[in-house]
Amino acid sequence: MYWLLSGNIINPLLLGLQCLLWCTGGWLLTILYFKPGKNSLLVGISLGLTLHLVFSNLLGKIVPVGAGFWIAAAIVLGAGILAAVLEKREIPRPTSSDLLPLLWLLGLTLLITLIGRGVGIFDDRKNLALISTMAAGDIPPHFYMNPGFLFSYHYGFQLLGANLMRTGGFFPWSAFDLSKGFTAALAILMCYTWAASFLRSTSGGIWAAFLFTFASGARWLLLLVPQSLLIKAGEHITFWGNSVLSGDSLLDALTSPWVLQGGPPFPIPFAYNSGVFPPFILGAQAGPRSLGCVTLFLALLLIPLLRNWRGSALLSIVFALWALTAEAAFGLILIGFVLYSLLMWAGIAKFPDRILWYRLLLAFVLGGLLSLFQGGTFTEIARNLFLEKGGSALLGNGASPFAFRISPTIISSHLGALSISDPLQLLVGLSEMGAAILMIPLVLWSMKRWLQEGELAGTIFALSALTGILLPLFLAYDVDRDITRLSTYGLMGFVLLSLPALLRWASRLQQRTAAVLLCTWTGLLCFAGLIILGSLLTALPAATFGDDITPLDAAMTHELWNQLEPETLVLDSHEWRSVVVTGRLIRSSQSSFIRLAEWENLVANPVPEEMVRSGYSYVYMDDAWWKQLSQEEKSALEAPCVELLLRKTDNCADCGRRLFALQACGSE
Repeated sequence: MYWLLSGNIINPLLLGLQCLLWCTGGWLLTILYFKPGKNSLLVGISLGLTLHLVFSNLLGKIVPVGAGFWIAAAIVLGAGILAAVLEKREIPRPTSSDLLPLLWLLGLTLLITLIGRGVGIFDDRKNLALISTMAAGDIPPHFYMNPGFLFSYHYGFQLLGANLMRTGGFFPWSAFDLSKGFTAALAILMCYTWAASFLRSTSGGIWAAFLFTFASGARWLLLLVPQSLLIKAGEHITFWGNSVLSGDSLLDALTSPWVLQGGPPFPIPFAYNSGVFPPFILGAQAGPRSLGCVTLFLALLLIPLLRNWRGSALLSIVFALWALTAEAAFGLILIGFVLYSLLMWAGIAKFPDRILWYRLLLAFVLGGLLSLFQGGTFTEIARNLFLEKGGSALLGNGASPFAFRISPTIISSHLGALSISDPLQLLVGLSEMGAAILMIPLVLWSMKRWLQEGELAGTIFALSALTGILLPLFLAYDVDRDITRLSTYGLMGFVLLSLPALLRWASRLQQRTAAVLLCTWTGLLCFAGLIILGSLLTALPAATFGDDITPLDAAMTHELWNQLEPETLVLDSHEWRSVVVTGRLIRSSQSSFIRLAEWENLVANPVPEEMVRSGYSYVYMDDAWWKQLSQEEKSALEAPCVELLLRKTDNCADCGRRLFALQACGSE
């Protein structure tokens, strides 16, 4: 009940065939139009995945979703074959050295997938619901708790899970975990590939991949601070999110586990986490960050290799997926390009190859235009801005979600707003950011040289990272804890971009001294991330379905998923559970945290005729809800017009599940 919904091994084999199609097409396009040299197979897989997801999303609007995934794979393969015919160049055969990265990809995918199988953290409800509904055909997706809204969300990552579910026959939770494992593994290896090229060093690429995976903040350094200072600092700190459960004070929390639903069996210590710069090995459990990093490193690799308009067109599709997956990071890289262009026209930066700059400009323009029409956050923002009746996305009343801060503030998703004007809050904020902030002067020094040399990709990345660090200091957001995504991007960027300068500096020292200093520096950056990995590894033997999803729900999913009429609504006393189980929507909420009074009234008084008038055709009911009903309400659900389609029970109390059909109750 965990892996295969279809129960048929043919489905994973078909998924493998589909992956082979887009991998082959992506590889052909990569070697023909970009010639990346070493590790072209990894770059080709990343480009093929990007093209497949973008085409699948676009086709999902006009053809059945299952056919759309196959047609998209065929388009990618066809484009690769057509390019090979038109270019009339010999196609190099993959060598044994190309196979080693594939083994790493498979091994890391397996490890991270099994970790994900044992934990259920980071908005499982959103991921599972989107995967289930998109696999059932809802592309672009509506808000999973209200079909009256298209969802203003970066759903590019969940599109991959939807494909695994629809084509591969996986359950929503196994599709989610497998897509997390694959994209995280690919992100780590693409970081290695980019860094090895950027540093011109294979060992440097390995070092960068290690830092990318484990580098994080250093909240644990607060354990070295006198307790009296921690008590004073804690007096002005407001815990946010699930960190409220980790302790009554900062001092208490630092010596306690991080309390969160669905965490590993051995809890993550609160002192080794960070609300500003969490390690990638933890962030990978959310999913979108991984796919966003794949597109980041793919873009950084391809930008210097742009040779013609065809390359620009392919890069624009990479930008489109980036906007559909991690719109904040894409916005930062776009700002970085604009800033570089301004510095270039001001004479501060060297004008690079003029044609290369124009090709990159074309890619940004095409990718930006596509992001306005493909669905997701940017599309819904544009819809609300330019249509008289936006209302298609959950974006509020049209007022700007941003505002300027009165004083610069470090935002932590765990410890709230930390003013830099308060020395104790500044101390806590700096520990949240960690040792990565020490690299800012080093990267700025390197960026000065890159500007003079016309290093386009590295400078754009550096400018975007600097923007990611500065913006949260001065700009507030409606959901302020979400703005930490910018800080995370910026700090990780500075860690990776500091490596060239560190290597040059180390080359001037004795080899042993340099090794000791660099190992110490790496340990300081990665210590907390390695501790968190240790906690996550304790989840390997476990298997969880997700928040509030039980084995009985899994059994009902096996029977019910995508079996009900399209666009029908299913009522449940749980705001989103039935969406995962059936692949059909519910009208329970106005937003992620605001429930509808109509839904609450129907749950409190489930009268069949009232439910039908509210648009519901089915009721998904657990025993806990059933036992709360009065005898009169139970009798109403046993009326002749109500059909009990499916019932499953278990030995535990309140574990039963029922599915009622209500259509006959609305007939004349």
